[in-house]
Amino acid sequence: MQIGSDSAFDRDDRLSLILCQRQLPDGERWLEIATGPTGERHDILQRSDDTLTVKPWPFADKEFTVCIDACYLTQMKFETDCELVMALKQSPIDSIEWHFVA
Repeated sequence: MQIGSDSAFDRDDRLSLILCQRQLPDGERWLEIATGPTGERHDILQRSDDTLTVKPWPFADKEFTVCIDACYLTQMKFETDCELVMALKQSPIDSIEWHFVA
């Protein structure tokens, strides 16, 4: 779905962190996603209608939707992997969706 630059992976990795950590700024303000090794900077903006756009637009499709299932944990540290797995199993699952438009 993306057309490549050398930093496409880094850009998309950073974009996924911005979305999943709910770091999109309010008030239709741009947020830097990443600047590649060639100096090309990508930014994201959430519009008032909640659609998202990226500049410059790096994707082949002009519009698409991304969906994830998220678990929210209140505990930040776990003593064992089993403790973490149990907490994830007991957490409510919330579906989150983002709609991107060029």
